[in-house]
Amino acid sequence: LCDLASIDLPAKPKLDFMNAQLAKKNVFNKLTQKRITAIADIRNSAAHGKWSEFQPEDVADMLKWIASFSENHLG
Repeated sequence: LCDLASIDLPAKPKLDFMNAQLAKKNVFNKLTQKRITAIADIRNSAAHGKWSEFQPEDVADMLKWIASFSENHLG
């Protein structure tokens, strides 16, 4: 998406940077930007074994949302 939006990336881009730049370029709105941040938090919690920070339903919702986002933006 950053390439499509002509966003220059540093050598090691971070998700927060890309997310902010894509919202700034109106590739998606602020609500989507916040949702991406929340989803990244769930992923990070899972990756670090912090099971008390999310529920199985959070993961199911995350997977559905990512599939929908991918269809709408990468389609």
